Amino acid sequence: MKLICILFLTLSSLFVSAQKIESSASHAPSAEQDRVYDFVQVPPEFIGGEAAMLKYLTENLRYPAEARSNHISGYCIVGFVVTYEGKIDKAKILRSLGGGCDEEALRLIKEMPAWTPGMQDGIKVNVRYTLPIRFKLEK
Repeated sequence: MKLICILFLTLSSLFVSAQKIESSASHAPSAEQDRVYDFVQVPPEFIGGEAAMLKYLTENLRYPAEARSNHISGYCIVGFVVTYEGKIDKAKILRSLGGGCDEEALRLIKEMPAWTPGMQDGIKVNVRYTLPIRFKLEK
């Protein structure tokens, strides 16, 4: 049986939230550093864009042995925060698939390189992001 991993990216993540921050700094002011936005004017982006993220996920995903032996396929949804510094933080499974797929999805997300952070009113801010990752076995 040939194993093919297909990652399903729904990058229509969260977009525009309006909350004004009175500052002209290019990064989150200290009082705002802990705040996490659900929607921003400029969403965070994997460096290189969607195609680069797909390439990273495809090249680094290891289909879990338990999932392979039990013919588990489908997708799990991972939620995480892209910080104002572009780092990945607070990754967690929002929809479980099981068979080791959840742990593999979390590993992939936690090991991602830095992103371009999201921005609100010209200021880099922390943004919540949701990413479905699809695991598929083909015969």
